[in-house]
Amino acid sequence: MVLEFPGGTKWAIEIKRSSSPLISKGFYAGCNDIKADKRFVVYSGKDRFSIGEGVTAIPLPDLMQELMEQ
Repeated sequence: MVLEFPGGTKWAIEIKRSSSPLISKGFYAGCNDIKADKRFVVYSGKDRFSIGEGVTAIPLPDLMQELMEQ
């Protein structure tokens, strides 16, 4: 999923069912193609952590909080 905000900020979001999310090369390629400002993987866990290359694994409630603060 791609969210584009007023002003042109773009977030790339992938949703995973797993509690230990892994990302595909396609996600990274898509992020680079759209020049995503933020990269998130929503997963079923409760902690927020970096997966690498600027990607944050994030629970859905935390992502919703990020959206409210945008």
